[in-house]
Amino acid sequence: LTDCRLQGLVLRRQLQSLSELLSPGLQESYAESCDSLTESQDPIAAAQEIQIALREGLPENLLPEGFLDTLVTCLTQFAHNRAQDSVQLARSGVFWVNMGLLQIQVWAPQTIFDPAVKRAYKLRYAQEE
Repeated sequence: LTDCRLQGLVLRRQLQSLSELLSPGLQESYAESCDSLTESQDPIAAAQEIQIALREGLPENLLPEGFLDTLVTCLTQFAHNRAQDSVQLARSGVFWVNMGLLQIQVWAPQTIFDPAVKRAYKLRYAQEE
């Protein structure tokens, strides 16, 4: 499995996981664009279609702040790497760093942690026992 193919698989899976957040009317064309990104001869056009679908089809403030921008960066990097048919090591590294940032944005807590709230939960739990 080449690095470019692995990048495509990881990115495609990430993109496909967002399809259910889109309206039902956009889901089919979005899925086709995701497939075209890794399989067609014109990945840049597929990347543009995906960007349009995500920017216009996702409700505002649904995803963590900066997530969509990082995803679009990964999408653009992958499409350009694939269109050039020569993946340079530095470009590949930048893609993987951005994919890592994407995962951090997805998995990082999206709420502000308040120690007083934690103490209140602990106290309530202790009283219930």
